Amino acid sequence: MEELSQVGFHYITAITKPQIDTLIEARLIQMELFAAEVCEVERDGVRYVLRRNPLRAEQLAASRADKQGRVEQLRQDRNRYLAEHPRAKVATAEKALRPRWRN
Repeated sequence: MEELSQVGFHYITAITKPQIDTLIEARLIQMELFAAEVCEVERDGVRYVLRRNPLRAEQLAASRADKQGRVEQLRQDRNRYLAEHPRAKVATAEKALRPRWRN
């Protein structure tokens, strides 16, 4: 990047979700800035150009829906198992479900 700058080129990079979270915590950016229109923020000589990516938003929504469906299926399976096995424990079923539910 330094070499590109020296010869007059500009470049584009992407920041990660943890980096975005850090900038939000530092109150440099707000989630509302990620809109359909381009928004610019500058800090310490670094220019951030923010824009909501509708394709990525669709991918995330689909992923979330898929995960929700898998967790729901697991819940139904656990409930069915509990109904069919009188000695089965709810706590054990919950233990299997909780890690998937939180993520």
